[in-house]
Amino acid sequence: GSGASSFRTIFTEVLQSIGQQRKQGPRASGPPTFELKPEGSHEYDPSFYHLRKTEHQHAMDSIARLRRRKLGASSMGKASIMVLPLVAKPPQAHPRFLSSRLLLHLPLMYAAIRRYLMYVLFNGSWLPPTKP
Repeated sequence: GSGASSFRTIFTEVLQSIGQQRKQGPRASGPPTFELKPEGSHEYDPSFYHLRKTEHQHAMDSIARLRRRKLGASSMGKASIMVLPLVAKPPQAHPRFLSSRLLLHLPLMYAAIRRYLMYVLFNGSWLPPTKP
């Protein structure tokens, strides 16, 4: 009904706002493929688990190229010295959860988590073994 066509319209608009449809050959029979626009390259999540290793590597190469293109347009050739983070900044927290988010990012919390992970990694020893 009209709900399905409305969804299709909205989905198409969102897809066109973040990606460009790749041209397919005359014998292409599969679904259309899209490439992310450079403006959206900062939102790529490298920890997305539904990609195979080769797909992930291809995606990271594409993201690096898109980010260089995005930087090249804004920095006039200084893109080779600019480093961009792989993961986007987390979204704004709800005011009720802001204190717990801040607690998680304290240096002491990082140290405690690292210490516990070392304890688990080294089979119950707080220090790494002296010999490899």
